[in-house]
Amino acid sequence: MIDLAQELFKQSQKLLSQAEEGAWDFLEETQTVRAALIRQIEKQPTAQLKKMDSELISQLLQESRALEKQCELLVRQRRDSLTSEHGKVSRGKAMQKAYGFNGR
Repeated sequence: MIDLAQELFKQSQKLLSQAEEGAWDFLEETQTVRAALIRQIEKQPTAQLKKMDSELISQLLQESRALEKQCELLVRQRRDSLTSEHGKVSRGKAMQKAYGFNGR
């Protein structure tokens, strides 16, 4: 189970790195991998875990979630930027139409 938690942490770092670099096309694939790892972790029995292993897994999961939250912030900022940009383009097109500028 530790190996799954470590891989989740690694994928979470990759997700944040992709968001920071603006590699938006790759985020969905990385998030899909992360979701599969989370499902695998949830299916693992926890009753037999040693205390140290349990603490390490807990720490890795918390750190993975913190990285995901940082990524979510970057994604929201990007979405807001694109929404603003789209609004400006739409207003520009409306003005062109209103004033009869048809790109001639």
